[in-house]
Amino acid sequence: MKTTKLLTTAALIMGCAGSMQTAFAGNAQNTVGNPFEGNISVMRIFAKETPVKTVKDWMSKAAGAKWEKMIRPTVLENGSAPLLKNFFATAVVFTGSQNEDSGIAAFYNVWQDSILLFQMDNSERFSAPENFIFLPGAVFRGEKFNAEKPAQSIFPTTKAFDLAIIQTYQATKKVFDSKFSGKKAMAEFAKYLKNDSDGMFADVTVNAYLNAKLLAVLKDPGNTAALQEADRFGDLLQSGSLGELEKVFSGKNVKSMLEKFTAFPAETRKDIVITAFLKGKNQSVYAYSSTLWPELAILVSVPKENGKPSFLMLFLNDTFAQQIMKIKSK
Repeated sequence: MKTTKLLTTAALIMGCAGSMQTAFAGNAQNTVGNPFEGNISVMRIFAKETPVKTVKDWMSKAAGAKWEKMIRPTVLENGSAPLLKNFFATAVVFTGSQNEDSGIAAFYNVWQDSILLFQMDNSERFSAPENFIFLPGAVFRGEKFNAEKPAQSIFPTTKAFDLAIIQTYQATKKVFDSKFSGKKAMAEFAKYLKNDSDGMFADVTVNAYLNAKLLAVLKDPGNTAALQEADRFGDLLQSGSLGELEKVFSGKNVKSMLEKFTAFPAETRKDIVITAFLKGKNQSVYAYSSTLWPELAILVSVPKENGKPSFLMLFLNDTFAQQIMKIKSK
């Protein structure tokens, strides 16, 4: 894994405070059983590469114009949008109440603790957003956003990183399900939309900056060894055999976890990327996720004193975990 490329993206984020319908038609059927979920899931795959154009073309004309105007401050001179690329790369899809005319869906990135909430137009063959709001997870959950005290899933200070990730994700999903699973879904969306402002998206960029700052630490001259470790772990996660992984990693139930992990499809593993780096007093933690399976998180903890790195595999939601359990270990 070339962590340098990810770090360059992080640095770019810190430095910046034709319709895809045909492609969706050809790919959505192979994504998931539900055509609506297939549509939005495939859109995320395209959006992680070309977020500016993909999302604009996917939306209605009015929503696309709103999107283009909102994100303009985050688009670099060369037309790239690293902040948005990183958001979509490891964002999980939430789907709420749907009918033939409309529905609610969202992308949520726990590493940045930000959520892109959509009001969908389902009247056409392929559902498309007719309105949206991009907001910090804290605001979405009814909490007060504070850039000085970021979400625990971005920078844990009161709990272990694994618990912070799972609990932040679950808290966000619980709010989404409670508000958008019934007949009042559209009314709930309207409440969020009523409080939308330019400052809301500015706070989203703050969260992205904080996440990027964690990765940028690896570029510090004094962290050469940590950068090399990040690349080494990344390479192992992407293509290492069970034997190779067992030689490097330790941890509770590590053998069974590694057996399950190495049974994952090669495409899922090769798209694993680093999402965070935390350097603590007693250990350093490297976090990874798959851009194909963003519900998957891997934490590698390296003790300050000599010792084998520990391997921990996390599943962000129960449905995904149940699907993973059906994969036969090698």
